[in-house]
Formats: sequence, structure tokens, C-alpha cells
Amino acid sequence: MDAFLELESWCASALLPPVSLKEHYSPAHAQHLLRFELGYPHENSTQERADQATERASAIFEAVFSADAPIDLVIFDYPSRMTGELDLATVLPKGLHFEERTLEPSPTRRDAVQQRLTRLPRGSIEHRTLFRTIANSDMGFEPHLAKSLNFYGRSTAQCFYMYDDRGCVVAGAPFHQEALVERFGDWVIQWF
Repeated sequence: MDAFLELESWCASALLPPVSLKEHYSPAHAQHLLRFELGYPHENSTQERADQATERASAIFEAVFSADAPIDLVIFDYPSRMTGELDLATVLPKGLHFEERTLEPSPTRRDAVQQRLTRLPRGSIEHRTLFRTIANSDMGFEPHLAKSLNFYGRSTAQCFYMYDDRGCVVAGAPFHQEALVERFGDWVIQWF
């Protein structure tokens, strides 16, 4: 079975309503959702804000997925004309196999998007570097990332998506989310 279809099938059975792999922000529309504040109260475009957003995103990510847990990484590779972008090959293990497909323009997406999917252990990703580049993206710092990344953990029925220095979303099984609320409750800005 095609890897995208397999993951979409899993999303349809494990995440309600099903999270679509065709829109990067889809986890933000899941029925069971936690949205975390990452950069506040620091001012926009400050190193302190980027530092805090990186540390908080990393702590949440590590709580959602154990180091040896296999996760599915879906990359939305948007056309970019910016310099200073992080090369993902520097933070992902060498020799990964990616399934690829092109998503045509849609009412929510002006350009075609190249989408890539791979499965890897969470511990093999240099996620702090990755989250730092996401936090940098809207603040003009380098390196930055003109891609969206969604992480899916089948063993915990969770999806993680950091959208920028403002926040991240964890969608999925509510019993796992309760533990996250207990641990990171001061950072939670939306829970349902």
C-alpha cells in the first residue's frame, strides 16, 4: 500500500475527525486538541522568544513521543525564494527513504506543494535545531524553515505540529492529552 494512503487510513481510524495529510494545519482542526503557547510573554523578534519557543516545543515533543518510538514525518515543502533556509538533511538521519507526491493548488493553497513522508525513530531527529528554525521563521532570524512539518505517532495516537514561535498543537487521544495538561498546564491555551 502507498505510504500516504496507509497513514491517511490510520488517521481516519485513530484521529477524530480524521486529520487530513493534504493541509499542514489540519491537526489544528482535530476533535481532541491541545494548543500550547510557546513564545509568550517575550516580545516578538527577540532571541529570548525564539529560545523559549524552542525549549517549550522540545519539552512537549519529547513528552508526546518517546525517543525510540517510530514516528511518521510529513513535510510540506513550499516554494521558497528566501536565503538562509535550513537544509533538513542536517537534522535528519542519513539514508532515509521518502515517499513523495505533489499536491496541486487548492482553495487554501495558491501554489503546488511537494509533500514528503518518512518513518523514523523520534530520537534520531535533531528536533531542537528543527524547532529553532521554525521559531526563527517569522522573526527574520537564520536559519529558518519555509516548510511545515507534521509528526504522527501511531503508538500514542498523537500528532504534533509547531506552526511558529507562537505555538504548537498536539492532536489525538484525550487520555494522553490529560498527562500533557498536568505537566505543561501553564502553557495550554486551548483544550478540547
